[in-house]
Amino acid sequence: MRKFPNQDELRKIFNAGGSRERTACALVAFMGVRIGVLGNYTGNDGLKIKDIEGLKIEEGKVTFEKITAMIRVRKELSKTGKLHFKILRL
Repeated sequence: MRKFPNQDELRKIFNAGGSRERTACALVAFMGVRIGVLGNYTGNDGLKIKDIEGLKIEEGKVTFEKITAMIRVRKELSKTGKLHFKILRL
């Protein structure tokens, strides 16, 4: 039986890492993205900034064009081998 972390446990998980680790945890916890989407076994391919539609980086600030952004999971990273999208609600 799977046990999902409660709010306090999630806080501890997020506080244990840096910004990179927190981002990975948030994508897995809140969007259902598999670890394999974030990076493959050899570490030479994974989710890239360009895969997040609507995300802009200007002068070191990250902004989104819309309240809802889409993450494009390329077929190389997909478990089914097909392109699909995940919705990111901000």
